[in-house]
Amino acid sequence: MIARDCGTEWQIVFQPDHGDFAGGVARAWAGGPFARGSRHDSLATAARHHDDGWLVWEREPRLSASTGAPLNFFELDPAVHLSFYRACIDAVTEQDPYAGRLIGLHCAGIYRGRYGVEPELKVTLSERAKDVIDEFVAEQEQLTERAIEAGEIDENSFWADYKLLQVFDRLALVPPRTDWAPGQKMIFGQVPLAAGGEGNLEVTIAGRNAIALDPFPFDQPIEVSIVRRLVPKADWGSDARFAEELGAVAPESLAVALNPPTPQVSPAEAPATEQA
Repeated sequence: MIARDCGTEWQIVFQPDHGDFAGGVARAWAGGPFARGSRHDSLATAARHHDDGWLVWEREPRLSASTGAPLNFFELDPAVHLSFYRACIDAVTEQDPYAGRLIGLHCAGIYRGRYGVEPELKVTLSERAKDVIDEFVAEQEQLTERAIEAGEIDENSFWADYKLLQVFDRLALVPPRTDWAPGQKMIFGQVPLAAGGEGNLEVTIAGRNAIALDPFPFDQPIEVSIVRRLVPKADWGSDARFAEELGAVAPESLAVALNPPTPQVSPAEAPATEQA
């Protein structure tokens, strides 16, 4: 789950709900100047289901042993994380092998700086965890290489779709922001372009539930909903107590607007102010 500190309460977004948002963005993705490959339906499936494995863990969420706060997804022991992630990869692969391969490499990439897309992404691991992760990453990379060698997937198209999946995943981590002011920006780099090569996507917080994208990759402004739960802070004392209180909170669905950038008007173009 994605837990954000909102002062007097915790904002909780379950990973499958985060996936729903990513899938909604992927389905609406028209590309514009960016790529939209021939297997985009499979890419949208991967975006929608890439975190479904978390559903099992989130039925019994835990607290941080050191702080007592809700345990965020990046704090979970990798051995636990990867066991249900493998189950997710297998389940999606049965439905759509291409989507399954994308999810497998997506998870592996979290521990490899998203294969250069987000090199600043660092995960601190113990020696034991490092061995488990290295084994998993090698397994996913080998499965991908075999699929390429067998002609099941085109290497260039696959890596373009992998990079687009990172865009959808990272966009789905933005809303609903409570810690950023309107106007704050981030840049998603290495986004595949329709004409070849790669470019940047500028993401601007345009409001609490609004994001502006430049260049704009949709045919028109869209709204995609994300589900969250607001849990009043407490000294829960046990995982079971926290899970009980979280389960009693009614989920709320927030519509997030994804809009083109607001045109900047120069002083020369601004309408003249009438004088009294």
